[in-house]
Amino acid sequence: MANNEFLVSVANAVLRDPNTGSAIAYGTTNISSAFTLTMQKTDVRGGINNPLLYSYFHDRQLEVKVENATFDKTIFAVKAGKSILNANVVTLKTDCVVLTSGSGTLSGSAVAGKVTVFLPNGTIVGLVASGSTIWVNSASSLVTPRVNAIYNFMATSDQITIESTTPPTVVDLTLIAEVRDNTGVITDHLQIDIPRFQVAGNYTMAFAANGVSTQSLEGVALLTASTDCTTADYYAKATWVPV
Repeated sequence: MANNEFLVSVANAVLRDPNTGSAIAYGTTNISSAFTLTMQKTDVRGGINNPLLYSYFHDRQLEVKVENATFDKTIFAVKAGKSILNANVVTLKTDCVVLTSGSGTLSGSAVAGKVTVFLPNGTIVGLVASGSTIWVNSASSLVTPRVNAIYNFMATSDQITIESTTPPTVVDLTLIAEVRDNTGVITDHLQIDIPRFQVAGNYTMAFAANGVSTQSLEGVALLTASTDCTTADYYAKATWVPV
């Protein structure tokens, strides 16, 4: 790289199916992206004062971590090693219901009619709804006839099942970053493609009252077999695409 060129900002990340090449996710709101290449070293020493005769390098490992500012269901899915299911599934619904003479109407239909009502005085009442209508016998004694109703509800939704034994997904990961010169002009797009990227199974979803949750994609490159007789098996390929 010339002295007047700089790798700037963060890299966009593209996730693809390693078998079909179909795109899975495109991350353009990354906070940080890191590409780390490491190797272990074994020193061979001998003779008077034990000088260094040879260094043998081994156990090369390529790690990537991308931190994303937006919440992406796909990142959650590849961490869990599962596809996103879109179907009519059981969800939890919370309604604020104003009672009239003890009667109120839910915004949906409770599964099996089972509803739990939280009264303003802290009392919890379990009841069975008739369609979307509930009846609270103790409503006449309430100062405020507003209650909270909790019940299961069927809704067409995206759902990911986090199983106990399913490993995280292996994807094709490409990082795309800008190379600029000292006038600010983009000279190249650096593309680092990892054909077989093993996503790490660790995932933290942290909620903050005064902020938003971030998520990270991290993992290691797996060996990809070479397709010719001159290139060894490899982890990744770095390409500078001229602009």
